Amino acid sequence: MILTMIFIQVFLGNSFLIINVINSLCLGFYLTLKGSKLKVLVTGASGFIGSSVVKYLTSSDIFVRACFRPKSIIKNSSVEVVTWDLSSPAGADVLSGIDVVLHCAGRAHKNEANGNALLKHMTINFNLTVNLARQAAAHGVKRFVFLSTIGIHGRSYGGEGSINESTVSSDLEAYAYSKLSAEKELIALSESSKMEVVVIRPCLVVGPGSPGNIEKLIQLMAHKIPVPVPNRKNRRSYCSLESLNELIRICLEHPAAAGNAFIAADANPVSTEVIMQSICKGLGVKFRAIRLPPNLLKLVFFCFCKLNLYDKLYGDYVVDASYAVKKLGWKQYQCSSSAFEEAGKAFYKSVSKI
Repeated sequence: MILTMIFIQVFLGNSFLIINVINSLCLGFYLTLKGSKLKVLVTGASGFIGSSVVKYLTSSDIFVRACFRPKSIIKNSSVEVVTWDLSSPAGADVLSGIDVVLHCAGRAHKNEANGNALLKHMTINFNLTVNLARQAAAHGVKRFVFLSTIGIHGRSYGGEGSINESTVSSDLEAYAYSKLSAEKELIALSESSKMEVVVIRPCLVVGPGSPGNIEKLIQLMAHKIPVPVPNRKNRRSYCSLESLNELIRICLEHPAAAGNAFIAADANPVSTEVIMQSICKGLGVKFRAIRLPPNLLKLVFFCFCKLNLYDKLYGDYVVDASYAVKKLGWKQYQCSSSAFEEAGKAFYKSVSKI
């Protein structure tokens, strides 16, 4: 059947499909030689992204060893569970037999007024990450996939076009600085060892159970009160949780992923007003807006010393994630609005159970 397809396409002159068929044959041969399941250690398995990707990978017939901190174990009969504090040396049950480490654990954004934020982020996002990677390399792990952040490209972007993997910024928050520092050290480690490194830099990730600012926004929408929005449409990029899960799965074993960093974002940016409408749809409530000129709204935020929040809500932040699409064949979500709707639905269900 395959030979017939090749003959027909040669006759018709369609070389693109021929290449796809040959690639499929090569991939099938590679998987046949490989034989056993890919074995992946996932850190941060109780977190928002970690818990979701564990379920996704097990459904993709990948062996998962889920790493939890003591007292944070989530029962899942389809994975092998280990408890480990990353600040201590890994036991024999943690890294033995593992092909790939997927490092999702880390210290996320915290609203801290003191000057210890950088130190705390560096301790967890840099020191523990590098310590884990060195132990993984020593145990013969083939690949280390590091979940970084889009924040390394800057907290805001006022230039023309969009952010991509080559965008450089000196305007880094403590969280992003710690992640970027870890990236650089991981690259150096890969050059001095046999372990490959892959970096994923997701935009703000959206899905059921979204924490942080998205959770706060959903709670605000649930109160059914009118919210101020600019009378012009801003454009912001987000990453749907399911879309990120698929990119992670590809990066675990795709040969072309090694040594690369990939931005993760849905194809089309959305406005804050569309986000709020989608959340309200998921909550089953009516969206009520007070539309104001952007400068007036910005002045209100300035009076409350919240200009940074204004920028995160209503500023433009457009990201180009086409590199992963072209390099790896990743199929990104077209629009994030459905993910915000699902997040709203999940919040409504959780509240209804109380």
